[in-house]
Amino acid sequence: MKFVPLSKFLSTIPSPKGVVVTNAPPCAQIGGAILRKGGTAVDAAIAAMLSEGVAAPNTMGVGGGFIMTIYKKDTGVVHTLDSREVAPLEATEDMFGGDTNLCTRGGLSAAVPGELKGYWEVYQKHGGAVPWKDLLQPSINLCKNGVPISTFVKRIAALDVEVLSNDEGLK
Repeated sequence: MKFVPLSKFLSTIPSPKGVVVTNAPPCAQIGGAILRKGGTAVDAAIAAMLSEGVAAPNTMGVGGGFIMTIYKKDTGVVHTLDSREVAPLEATEDMFGGDTNLCTRGGLSAAVPGELKGYWEVYQKHGGAVPWKDLLQPSINLCKNGVPISTFVKRIAALDVEVLSNDEGLK
């Protein structure tokens, strides 16, 4: 068995206040910058995770959700936020009628995202050392200026090139 160094897959940026590890280099840099500005670990995590949706869209994005566990050293208390996406209120067990394509593509496959609401909630309770706009702006900049996608994302897109090119919502 051959072991591959974790650094082949993750980007790590150390800071005097901690370490930020992400799936894409710009995201670790963004999280590290928030720490250097005096942000909390939660502030840095929010900024880094938001940018993952742009720079590493296969890992997360605002159409989904996340689970975050926070340990407060001063109190010894662990907080967990479940901000995963949920099924729409009108969803039923048999709404796909046995058609497995309906549960993976198209409108019926969509869930109600929890990501942005979760970021805001955890920011209010455990973050807030830097302004909210400072957490959003780096991802906005990535969107405006572009960011190279990884070889892995290129391979995933190539597998679905026909489906993606025929999707009216992507044209």
